[in-house]
Amino acid sequence: MLSTCDTSSQSIRKSLRDDLVDFQETFAKVLGKSEIDDHENVTRKGRNLVTAVKWSSSPHLLDENTVSLAYAVAHNVKVIGSSALQLERGREDAVGEAMLRIESLLLDQGRRRKCRQRNYEPQPKRCCRGSSSESYSTWPESNLHISPKPSESAPDHTIVRLWFLNNLAYPYPTTQQKDSLAKYAGMQRSKIDSDLTNYRRRAGWTDIMNVWCGGDRNAMKKLMEKVERGKEQRKEILDAVQRCKDYLTMKENNRVGDWVKEITQNSGSKYRFTGIILPNVTVASPCSTNRCSTARSFSGSSALSSMSSCSEVSEASAIIPIPSKKRYTRDESISPFKRTRNQTAEVSGSYEPWSIADL
Repeated sequence: MLSTCDTSSQSIRKSLRDDLVDFQETFAKVLGKSEIDDHENVTRKGRNLVTAVKWSSSPHLLDENTVSLAYAVAHNVKVIGSSALQLERGREDAVGEAMLRIESLLLDQGRRRKCRQRNYEPQPKRCCRGSSSESYSTWPESNLHISPKPSESAPDHTIVRLWFLNNLAYPYPTTQQKDSLAKYAGMQRSKIDSDLTNYRRRAGWTDIMNVWCGGDRNAMKKLMEKVERGKEQRKEILDAVQRCKDYLTMKENNRVGDWVKEITQNSGSKYRFTGIILPNVTVASPCSTNRCSTARSFSGSSALSSMSSCSEVSEASAIIPIPSKKRYTRDESISPFKRTRNQTAEVSGSYEPWSIADL
């Protein structure tokens, strides 16, 4: 009878030792896997093993070797589990830190590009030739007004646009991201919220969410991710997303600028000046104090250069309609600033005397 109990006890102890060794190996292997089912199986085995050890804790069933093995396995599982948790936390922190650094680099790059554009200073222009005896000279310092460069702490909205473009699927930053944007953009955190609200509305992002996602942010996130993966085929959605990106990258402004430039170039040929007579013209120029009290004749090139280079003449003078003019005959001298005598201007229609200085 005693031998039967000993045999049964030995069998239980052997089975328990095998389970302890197997559990330690399984626990170590499952740490490198991401399947939830494997983790649940190991947890279930561990609980069953704890129950078996408690049930076998009577002096007749557990010997010293089994107790030592159970203690060693429990200690090893604790050390391995604690180390794995620390590694997981460290990995998450490292990934988050890396993402913040990459984001900071992108934002800093956009800020440096903006600063290089701000630091550009235009060169002072040359003054026109006042008379044949005067040489070219620069404008007086009193007439050179260069706007001061903005300070380094001026808000940089390009950084907010860049962040919006990089997070187009869900442009709602966390509190930490708002603080980072406010730091690098040089503005208050409340201004970050208002800028992003305006960009979502003006870029059409809000319209896309309301029309195709029913105003649901999560549905909008899935839609934008689908567009980025190339799985969205609806042309109206693709066009709307492209317009949103064009607004954030300021391509719309570039297209408008090219359009205005093209119109200006095409219409430039309409404004050509030939020899004209301006009665009682008074020219106020920083490079010449001569006043013309009588009629003077100007060639097309000299009149245009004189009018465009004088600082007191507004840009509107180039498009003011000029009355009908009397052309010179072929044998008449058309040298600039040559005083004509006993000559009056013949102008069709009624007009009132005016001077360029009155503009």
